[in-house]
Amino acid sequence: MKRRLEFGPGTVEVIDAHLAWLSVRSAVAAERLEQELAHQLDLVAEGLFDGPAFRLPSGEPARRLVVKPLLVYYQREPEVLRVVFVRDARQRPLDR
Repeated sequence: MKRRLEFGPGTVEVIDAHLAWLSVRSAVAAERLEQELAHQLDLVAEGLFDGPAFRLPSGEPARRLVVKPLLVYYQREPEVLRVVFVRDARQRPLDR
């Protein structure tokens, strides 16, 4: 069963800002990133893939998905896949 996809506060804005920045440099690269992100989230939503466990700085448990150059942190519930945090992988790493 495919889970419903939800985005937490600020996550869509981070993704959109990164895609806008990238599209100025290469519209093709921005489109590829958007398609790959959608594909990877679909795999997770369908239960075909699961990233490594991670703990956010808030203490919340999450899992991490790498869609270069983005790191996508998500929580999977029985009927919902919730994207809770997105960041550029080139930034200083979060502490585990």
